[in-house]
Amino acid sequence: MGYLHESGPALLDRHVHLGPDQAAVRLGVRRTDWDQVVRLGWVSPVAPVDVDYKRRGGVTTVPLYS
Repeated sequence: MGYLHESGPALLDRHVHLGPDQAAVRLGVRRTDWDQVVRLGWVSPVAPVDVDYKRRGGVTTVPLYS
């Protein structure tokens, strides 16, 4: 039996949380449009994640969307 590798589209269909930049790309909208959708309350983050940029100012909290 050979190793079954998932193709690109199959990987995109997986349910993963996305940051705001990835969410905008996934929906095919500009990041500024995504920010407006969030500001209007049409979508909201499902979880935050802390990213440590050690050389660029420390920890930043990034919202994740489903």
